[in-house]
Amino acid sequence: MLDSKSEEETVFVYLNPNENGDPYDLQVCVYQDRKKAKYYTLSGKGLTLYENDTPIEFLSLGQWLIERDSYNHIKEKDFFKKFKKWKFMRMWKKTIKHQNRMKAQNSLEEKLFMLQDHFSTHLAKHRTYMIEMEKQRFIDPCLTGDTKSIEEFADAQVEKTENIQEEILKFSDKCRENIRACIAMVLSELRTRIVSEIALDEERKKNNPIQSSNTITMKKKASSNTFEKLGFPEGMTYGHRSGLRKECSRFLRFAYLVDFLSLEALANIYTGSVRDMINRLETLDMECKIEDVMNADFADQQGAGGPSRGQEPLFRVETKLCHEEPIPAEEIKEVMIEPFVLPPRGTSNTEDFDLLAHLELEPEKEEGEEDESEGGEKSEAEAAPPIYKNVVPNIQTFWLR
Repeated sequence: MLDSKSEEETVFVYLNPNENGDPYDLQVCVYQDRKKAKYYTLSGKGLTLYENDTPIEFLSLGQWLIERDSYNHIKEKDFFKKFKKWKFMRMWKKTIKHQNRMKAQNSLEEKLFMLQDHFSTHLAKHRTYMIEMEKQRFIDPCLTGDTKSIEEFADAQVEKTENIQEEILKFSDKCRENIRACIAMVLSELRTRIVSEIALDEERKKNNPIQSSNTITMKKKASSNTFEKLGFPEGMTYGHRSGLRKECSRFLRFAYLVDFLSLEALANIYTGSVRDMINRLETLDMECKIEDVMNADFADQQGAGGPSRGQEPLFRVETKLCHEEPIPAEEIKEVMIEPFVLPPRGTSNTEDFDLLAHLELEPEKEEGEEDESEGGEKSEAEAAPPIYKNVVPNIQTFWLR
């Protein structure tokens, strides 16, 4: 074709696109085998694209050869050799990820109640009730500052416990009413949808009656009292019953979740009550300086008796000294103590002196009795006999009431 010198006649051939997808790998064909939807003609002047026997695009032969050589050169690169496989693999991974994402999304929409209209509203309301209930405490820490006796404190705790039981019952009634309203709204919406679908099916049957002698008639099942109690119509299909069972299983999971939140709130009431009482006792312990309180003169009306004792104590304990009652002899124990000898002859301190044990009368000396010589004199600590002191280990059980 290139060597043709004829200017009056143009020699050309028909070409069809190759099925391998290569735009420059064209297949020569005769006129009758051309693909009318898309084919080419090639001559010494260039390449012409036809669609439905209509010329669409013309490209000179030299330009087409340059593009073909460039395409073949680029095609030999590793990137373009593996591009088709890479593209297929990437699309496959993208499809798998999309399917997994849709599966997870459907699972969340099925099980995550916060994404569902009626359940999310009533679940948030129930959570609000539980947060308010967690603020209740079944222990009265006596923050008013009134000092109570142990009996009064126990009575206050009993009264507080009874009050908190009544409050918890009120919250329980509110939560039950909230859950009933949620279930009623979901069932009402499902009931409306099923009734409309049944009515639409009956309307279609009336408009498009199917007359066939081979029609198989199925025996109608007896109506279920459970469905009637729930207000659902007769004639529900398997799909309708399946939807109802699905909602009932969702109600069961919702009840488990609500019960878990309620138990958590009750546990927080218990731990919060114990924690508040511990904090109350720690506060009283830190603010109380027992030595200053014991040395203070609270009988002074002018307030000059000493430092303030801080907050009032939690309990008021009354003790009675019963020292006149005799102590059983078997409860009295004799304990040996060190003799009291001051330095330089001994090592005793003034705090070690016991008036009842160390103090004794010296016997009178008879006339003519002489003291021992200084050479044979023993130290006062060595000469002193052992001293025993009477001790009652549990004296408080006998003297304090």
